[in-house]
Amino acid sequence: MNEFIFTWRIENISYSWHENLARINSPSFLADTLQNTVWTLRLNPRAKSPVTGIDSGECFSLYLIRSEDNGPRDFSFDYEYSLVSANNLTLKTLRPESFTAAPGRIAFFPTSLRQEVFVRKKVLYLQQDVLTLRCRMWKCEGDIDRFGQCFGRTHLEIERILSVADMNPKITRKKTILIHSEKRNTVLLSVNIFHEEGGLKIDIRRRDIMKIKVSTFKFSAVGRNRTPLSYCDSWLNMPDGVVQSMPFSDTESKASVTNKLKLTCEFIYSTGEETKSVEKVTPSSFKFPEFPSNCILSCVPSGKLADCPSICKDLWDLYSKQILCDVELKTQSTSFWVHKTVLCARSPVFLAMFTGEMKEKTSKCVEIEDLENDTLEKFLAFLYTDSFEESQLNAVVELYYAADKYQVERLKFFCRSFFANNINISNVCDLLMLADRHSDSRLKSRVEDYIVRHHKRIFRSSTWKEFSDKQPLMVAKTMLCKSEVEREKEKPAEEYKMSSYPNALDDFRSLYQSQTLSDIIIQTTSASFPAHKTILCAGSSRLRRVIARGKSTDSLKMEDLEDNTVSSLLLFLHTDSLGDIKWEDATKLYHAAIDYQIERLKIKCSCFFLENLKASNAADLLKLAHEHGDARLKSLVEDFISLHDEEMNLSEGWPETGQADPPQRMETRLSKRLRLENNKNNKIVKTGKLNH
Repeated sequence: MNEFIFTWRIENISYSWHENLARINSPSFLADTLQNTVWTLRLNPRAKSPVTGIDSGECFSLYLIRSEDNGPRDFSFDYEYSLVSANNLTLKTLRPESFTAAPGRIAFFPTSLRQEVFVRKKVLYLQQDVLTLRCRMWKCEGDIDRFGQCFGRTHLEIERILSVADMNPKITRKKTILIHSEKRNTVLLSVNIFHEEGGLKIDIRRRDIMKIKVSTFKFSAVGRNRTPLSYCDSWLNMPDGVVQSMPFSDTESKASVTNKLKLTCEFIYSTGEETKSVEKVTPSSFKFPEFPSNCILSCVPSGKLADCPSICKDLWDLYSKQILCDVELKTQSTSFWVHKTVLCARSPVFLAMFTGEMKEKTSKCVEIEDLENDTLEKFLAFLYTDSFEESQLNAVVELYYAADKYQVERLKFFCRSFFANNINISNVCDLLMLADRHSDSRLKSRVEDYIVRHHKRIFRSSTWKEFSDKQPLMVAKTMLCKSEVEREKEKPAEEYKMSSYPNALDDFRSLYQSQTLSDIIIQTTSASFPAHKTILCAGSSRLRRVIARGKSTDSLKMEDLEDNTVSSLLLFLHTDSLGDIKWEDATKLYHAAIDYQIERLKIKCSCFFLENLKASNAADLLKLAHEHGDARLKSLVEDFISLHDEEMNLSEGWPETGQADPPQRMETRLSKRLRLENNKNNKIVKTGKLNH
């Protein structure tokens, strides 16, 4: 399956001036993994109802537009939209029908979520006044899963103007504050404040002849021994003038109402300008190590796939820092210190060296004089990370040689696929020779298929004529090969599936389950578990410090953990998998992850909790996150509780939480609602008020 995700952040969305036919356009993005098609997202925040044709205040619309590109004319695919929180938690998913797009074609999708997103649950959807939309597009095709993504940003420009002045009612009963725009170099508003017998009156007059669209005005008056006065209002199209009265409190004395006042005016308005940017993330031929769920993304601070913790990333970090490396790979000019556990897990040849009766077993040194330093570095990078990102043919040929020599079949598959996707008339003879030299029937079959399809051009080329003189027997065999259709019928389809070749996690799992090269015993009060120091040190900061203090350590006690917890812990450290666990097991693993400083296990358990979160267990998870000071997990649970208010109130656990720990429940409520409630209390509803 080929997949692409575009995540679009619209900043200062509350100051969107777009109405009627005006729309916000995302930066254009290239979907490399979807045949190099180019797309744009479009948002109409105040769309008309598709039923009545009028703006009822209930709808906003999304558009997916294909631009002119070099992709196929008609491109069919599936797609979905998601509304995402600031923590990358998917709040709502919208799934339109499959779409066939030619350049210039638009997919229109109306929604009736405007009130929920922009009003009722604004604090949840628009944290920091940012609306985040995610468009996921996919197409089932090809032998290799390809994934790509990029991040777009649209910043709606605003200007924030703050003016402060003093007012002494004993001297003057009127004060004028001018709101001056540095951006426009002009006065936008004049604010006249009148100190009357019963209160303050403010008269706001628009001075700029240009129509100010979306804007917010805030006013406050504070004095010694006086009750503060405040006013706030917003407009979609600001009127020419606004008058507002604010009565004094009945409790104020006659003396206090004449005390000096500190006046503050804040005016925020949209300039009608916007800036766009896009951050490209290089697509990979496969997901590294696997495309994370939305829950995993929500636990990664940056929200980027490259920052997702994994055993491969941890092992590579161990190698980069040269911690506990125990084997030397020596080329003609330099040495690479690596981890025997990784070599043996990924390569049967290295496994035979270090487990059989060979000199490398005792010398702990492998001489590799037939590989260049650069090639060996890339080869090691694949062994550690399962990552293949090479784009130069000559470099891939060298990697292919290393993969064949050390029987790393998965790397051979990626190299073979690279060759198949980059065959042309100028290199077809070299690739045919390469396949023959390594007795690679699968690669040879791919090359011969290409020759059959393009035989007229190839046989007339000077390259082929020169090749015929040097390799007449190989040319004769190629000329006699079967037709493309017959050959395709005879090919076993599974030979070309990437899933046929174990990945890094599969290899580490096999190493753990076979107990091959185990070099440390984990002891509980009633059982012993063989493990690998390299794997333990890569995953746990605490275990790394313990083991690094004495390399001769051959046993380690974990008597504070139950046998099942230790077994699941070791399985996870070797495979990144929790296996088939229950909520109680995940809770114990979460405790262990914190005690032994295993960040990726903590994230994995958090994801398990979030994927299985219900109204019945939300209170328990909130308490768990609170006890461990896990602000990230706690925030996500609070998001869930805010989304399911009614269901939470009917559940058994939530009312009990309110009785057992009222401050915690109150904190949860306030953390998501305080700002919204304050705004509601301060705002005065007016006819011209901004209507989202």
